[in-house]
Amino acid sequence: MISNSLSENVAGFVAHKVHQTFKLNPNLTQKKDSLTLVKNIMMNVIKNFFDEKYRKIKMSNQKFSEKVVNVPGAFDLLLHSGFRTDGENAYLPSDVKVEVLDFVISIIEGYEQGKFVVSTERSSVLNSVESTLKLNDLINASEKLKSDPSNLEYRLAYAKAAEDVKQADLYDHCIQMLTESIENIVSNKIRDDLSMYKLYYRIASLHYSKGNLDTSLENVKLCEQLMAQCNDLVFGDNDYGLLHHLCACIYATKKQIPEAVAEFDKALKYNYELRDNTLRQKGNTLATHYLDTFMKDNTNFEECVQGLLHLLNTDCPEHESILLVLGIIHQRNGSVEGAIKYYNELLERPDRDVDGVMQSKVS
Repeated sequence: MISNSLSENVAGFVAHKVHQTFKLNPNLTQKKDSLTLVKNIMMNVIKNFFDEKYRKIKMSNQKFSEKVVNVPGAFDLLLHSGFRTDGENAYLPSDVKVEVLDFVISIIEGYEQGKFVVSTERSSVLNSVESTLKLNDLINASEKLKSDPSNLEYRLAYAKAAEDVKQADLYDHCIQMLTESIENIVSNKIRDDLSMYKLYYRIASLHYSKGNLDTSLENVKLCEQLMAQCNDLVFGDNDYGLLHHLCACIYATKKQIPEAVAEFDKALKYNYELRDNTLRQKGNTLATHYLDTFMKDNTNFEECVQGLLHLLNTDCPEHESILLVLGIIHQRNGSVEGAIKYYNELLERPDRDVDGVMQSKVS
């Protein structure tokens, strides 16, 4: 069974996603049908847990497309319950445990019976527990690593899973373990650039999560050197995109905004798994920069507003952080009408930071 603390977090997060599925769609019949289908999909998997065909659904399936894929919030709920997509199919990986599906089903049934209603005040908090759903990956990676402690792929998977669920007490162990793998490759005089890249990248990411920005950047540079020495066939879009994304995040945290933006833009040239997140973080970085600039010198009001509006209309349409900062600087500049305009636009968004907006409005 899932532990009580994990159950509470998963319950809160999934209840929030169910709540969003209902809230985002004004058609009562359609949203009820959506949740029923999601629940039935999971029940079929549980009943036929070892039958591969029940774990895969074609995205083009008419019923699935109409009732889940094209219904706001419904497909998102399925993904946050452990399902993945390869573009053609939605599928459930074999390492997702049956207890997770059982628990999601109980949340859906509870919501249908009126037992789970998530207040808007808790919505932004519940979003932060999404990583608990990845605890399953860490458990599986740990089991595989125990079976073969020197296996490079198992070590990498374990380190990534530990970072995904923010298991900070494991970071130093993971860094040591990956460093040992690098030393083994070097001592055995093996030419394996892709593995070396993966090791340096994960070490860089772990150091970034620990707050060791300079050490993280040093490992990023080692990745770049490896890439420069190899032909384009060794590394793919995902490798280049992820590395530039990480480098941008390091610079953004160091408040080196021009360098961060340059790296974000390099990352966005590639089609990789965190591309949407990169776009969002670029918006967050620039929004924070404009807010800091305005707070230091209120004479920059027009310059900051124009920069934010340009960002809103091009790179990050309807981005929550940008709308929030526009509201704050209008408010601080004495433009109440402008502040209300942007706060209200933000409040109309389904995944807005209500607590942040309300705090700004009353401060």
